[in-house]
Amino acid sequence: MGVIGFPGGSSDSVGTSSIAYAFSAQGPIVDATHRSLQVTPVSAHMLFDRTMVLDPATEVRLEVLGDRPAACNVDGREQAMLSEGDQVVVTASDRVARLVTFGQHHFARVLKTKFGLEDR
Repeated sequence: MGVIGFPGGSSDSVGTSSIAYAFSAQGPIVDATHRSLQVTPVSAHMLFDRTMVLDPATEVRLEVLGDRPAACNVDGREQAMLSEGDQVVVTASDRVARLVTFGQHHFARVLKTKFGLEDR
């Protein structure tokens, strides 16, 4: 896909990974069974402030521009400090993560409950 950049940072998520971060930055509500890559600008201060929902086969490359360092955080934990020219490449895995759940969960029902929309 080439290099994309967001001055305020970005939240990149695959499937159910980091959906809360993207949602808190005005990202979309996406069913957990929908396979996609989602790139959401964080603290956007430019015209482009919308989430990009991409095909899971897309390779997203983020590059540090300028002379200020950047932190690479994964699920809230700092993984590395990055310098000018460093890149982070985000791709979807071929393997599906199996998460432990108790009972059946229906996306629409959970969404209605969390947002107080049971009457709709």
